[in-house]
Amino acid sequence: MEKFDGQSGFADAERKLAEEARNQLAAIVESSEDAIIGNALDGTILSWNTAAQRIFGYCAEEIVGRPITVLVPPEFLDEEKDILETLKRGKKVRRTRAVRLRKDGSRVDVSLTVSPVKDDSGRMVGAARIARGVTGRTRAEQLLRESEGLKGAILESAIDCIIGMDHEGKVIEWNPAAEQTFGYRRADVLGREMAALIIPPALREKHRRGLAHFLATGQGPALGKRIEMTAIRADGREFPIELAITRVQCDGPPAFTGYVRDITDRKRTEEARDQLAAIVEHAEDAIISKTYDGTIVTWNAGAQRIFGYRAQEIVGRPISLLIPPELCDEETGILEKLKQGKRIEHYETV
Repeated sequence: MEKFDGQSGFADAERKLAEEARNQLAAIVESSEDAIIGNALDGTILSWNTAAQRIFGYCAEEIVGRPITVLVPPEFLDEEKDILETLKRGKKVRRTRAVRLRKDGSRVDVSLTVSPVKDDSGRMVGAARIARGVTGRTRAEQLLRESEGLKGAILESAIDCIIGMDHEGKVIEWNPAAEQTFGYRRADVLGREMAALIIPPALREKHRRGLAHFLATGQGPALGKRIEMTAIRADGREFPIELAITRVQCDGPPAFTGYVRDITDRKRTEEARDQLAAIVEHAEDAIISKTYDGTIVTWNAGAQRIFGYRAQEIVGRPISLLIPPELCDEETGILEKLKQGKRIEHYETV
């Protein structure tokens, strides 16, 4: 009988989600129509996507490791120095028109945005540049429209609730899954305080203090994590949820997206499993589970009392340790019947 390790399973799921997110991000960068270039603080180019090759003519093998100034006309080198100084102060260089050099020496007009890249501690370690050929603006606008259409499709079809919240704690997005889970229509919740809608009264002030703390400090204990908490439906019924909150990167005041999953069924399963485990552990009888090859995998208190082994001593060892040599064939027959899906009725043995 296997005991479910919820923390381990949850950690594995988190790692898998993080890996999937990294892979998806890498795919987005590589397939972007914009040149996306990463560079170190000294201007050394560290990454170079396919669009950068198309716009500037260099393949990644030719350009990675070289200074970013190879793309800058001599008369604009002071402009590049100003960009680096701005980044070192931790500030973003907003979209600006710039002239850059291609590999063949020709010039190209680009719309350029440069953002600082920071590590987990907040220390700046480099910069990310997004360059868009100005002549490609029409295509870019088309891609933006397609992206917005994709975003809408994701919101509409997502199984989990997706809820958007602004810096005042008011709802700015509410997908169909949220409508079904909480019992409110989207049109009825937009512009209303999220806490008053889905957070139980006893927890609302804590939520409001957490939002105020983030707006004052830029830090929040729930951001970027998966947490379990209690939510409330429109009819007043409380239920358990799993919640992940991310900050939306945008100009102006911060906004947030919450991903909510109803875990009522999961909690019921866990409670039933825990109850069963308690019954097994406190049973007067010895209850032992084993694999098809006879390896012991669980061992309750009744088994310890009858056979003398503690669980730490016996789990992982063969069941044959408990069987007299002259009855080993009997155990082999039992294992064969189990492999065939047959039930072994109660019988007496030594």
